[in-house]
Amino acid sequence: KGGGDSGQIVKVLAIVAVVLLVLGGGGYGMVQLLKGDGSSDLDWLPTESKGYLKIQVAAIWNANLVQNFKNSKAGQSFAEDMAKGFGKGPQDLKEVITSMAPAANNGLVLLRATQPFDLATIKTLHPTATETSHGSGTYLKQGSTAIYLADATTLLTGSEATIQAIITRG
Repeated sequence: KGGGDSGQIVKVLAIVAVVLLVLGGGGYGMVQLLKGDGSSDLDWLPTESKGYLKIQVAAIWNANLVQNFKNSKAGQSFAEDMAKGFGKGPQDLKEVITSMAPAANNGLVLLRATQPFDLATIKTLHPTATETSHGSGTYLKQGSTAIYLADATTLLTGSEATIQAIITRG
């Protein structure tokens, strides 16, 4: 109170709080990222990602808060446009994860569906896409973009280099 050490105490407490956060939540996230065993959303991201955004689409789409939008012309148009890309509307997508990478061509969008994606439907929706192989994986290439069906309910899309790197990592 009278010694003027309160600034030092605040600094020490701030340092302790940062260390606890890093060793707690941040440390766990880094372990998951480095572990790379398929158990984390971070395993799919390009290694140069600086962050990611995860949206639970179906949960939001079915929430009472968005029912007016969902039933509006704009909401119906949104759902139709989304289905035109990969054969799934917002009600079919468990989650969408997008990575934030320093270079614009290194981004990734991961879609997890509640039901399996249909490769034939995806090919029909992207008629100019060509089937291409890399390592043990096959993906669709359309221009500089690639679409990779990692498993029945997980679809990845991004630059061809990003998709190839993910296939190589396994």
